[in-house]
Amino acid sequence: MTGNGGHGRSDLLDRLERDTFDMVVVGGGITGAAIARRAAREGYSVALLERNDFGSGTTSASSKMLHGGLRYLEHGHLRLVREALHERGELVRSLGKSRVAVVPFLLPVYGGRWREWRLRFGTWLYQHLSGELALGPRSVLSPAETLKVVPPLNPQGLSRGILYYEGVVDDALLTVHVVEEAVLAGAVAVNHVEVMRPTLTAGRITGLAYRDFLGGRTGEVKARGVVNAAGVWSRGWAGDWRTPELRPSKGVHLVFYRKRLPLDAAVVMDAGDGRWVFALPYGRLVVVGTTDTAFNGNPDTVRPEVEDVRYLLQVVNSTFPQARVRAQDIVDVFAGLRPLLRGSGNSTSDLSREYAIHQDPSGLITVVGGKLTTHGAMAEKALEAWQHDHPLPPTARSLARGGEPPDEIPWPGSEIILSIWPPGSDGWRSDVEQIARRALARLNPATLADVIDRRLHLLNKLDPDFEQALDELAVITGKALGWSAEREATEKRQYRERASWLTESVHLCREQEARAA
Repeated sequence: MTGNGGHGRSDLLDRLERDTFDMVVVGGGITGAAIARRAAREGYSVALLERNDFGSGTTSASSKMLHGGLRYLEHGHLRLVREALHERGELVRSLGKSRVAVVPFLLPVYGGRWREWRLRFGTWLYQHLSGELALGPRSVLSPAETLKVVPPLNPQGLSRGILYYEGVVDDALLTVHVVEEAVLAGAVAVNHVEVMRPTLTAGRITGLAYRDFLGGRTGEVKARGVVNAAGVWSRGWAGDWRTPELRPSKGVHLVFYRKRLPLDAAVVMDAGDGRWVFALPYGRLVVVGTTDTAFNGNPDTVRPEVEDVRYLLQVVNSTFPQARVRAQDIVDVFAGLRPLLRGSGNSTSDLSREYAIHQDPSGLITVVGGKLTTHGAMAEKALEAWQHDHPLPPTARSLARGGEPPDEIPWPGSEIILSIWPPGSDGWRSDVEQIARRALARLNPATLADVIDRRLHLLNKLDPDFEQALDELAVITGKALGWSAEREATEKRQYRERASWLTESVHLCREQEARAA
């Protein structure tokens, strides 16, 4: 599948100028993608606009889990957990085993009998709320049985282990997949287009002024209704008075090779400050996270800091003391912001992961909150709110529906290139070219970052061999997209600069470790 039903980028921008859409969705993360897909499938003409690349913000910085939110039960969010568990089960069924892994999760129990009773009851209730959509049985294990499941676990003070099951998915590829399905249903989806401001007629939003980041083209798209699904970027273009107040929370994850932290089950780790952190097997990798701290800066500047790296390393080494992982073992790190609704709690950990749909008198519908697992339910509620405010029949579209379904790329952990690692092995170059060309066919990649970080979703920027892979991928991408030698060099330089900025905290921690040694 290529592009938007075979249309080139200039054709898509022409359509934005020419057509009047029933709905324009701003924000191409999983929420916006799901809204666009649902509206298009119900016959509405839809445009989806994303200022960077599809899934490049909050969505691809998730913990890769389809889950109900076990810890939310502590705060009494039964409705939220029940809905999320239902959505989890339906997603696992619809996406299939090649795209969602059902993974055992081990919750080790340390402490007194009161804590053990609370965790046993909480996991029993969690399983009960799953109903027939439960992904596997819940088991209470002895200490010896627990250590058989996860041998590196700290045995000191271990009283029980509780085993249950969750889904694990590639968040970036899931988003691309949902956008592709929206396009197949007739939507127009354009990435690297920034919405600058709304245009108003008699106090109602009737369009959006936009700018194409890649070509510099500006224009206006006309709409009968607008849905704002830009998350923590919602207020940037819509204005404070049109959107609900948020309290963004930063989440940081570390990535290790699984050979360094050998886990066959995910482990729920007690961070010692009332939070839970997960160590998640993810193909040949292990993803550890997440932090949960308030963030008040520009969303474009979020990145892991030294204290985030130290915090997660401490949690890992407390849980797996014999592993003795260091910053030197980290192969990647990423950070994102959750668009949490502002509440009365002192900590972002206390804020609900409930989602909200805000209707402004101008006709703007804003969707905030929620999480990866509940994107389908959020889309359904958002469309209901939009239809209430825009009681009109779908517009007949000129773009033909149909086409082949998106190629099935196995999930989770699409370390497709990692499977033939390292560079220089027999057949490496030809295999990489074949894999990269397949990735380039997925939905309008326009930059090297689009290909590496979302279509291939490589999570090993700190591997010493990554540089050679980057050079090879730049050549392949440049040929496919018709780049000049200068453009190819610029893309590589910009990718390296961005990667260096994002991983600076790890390098600083490595320097501190070297000095301490």
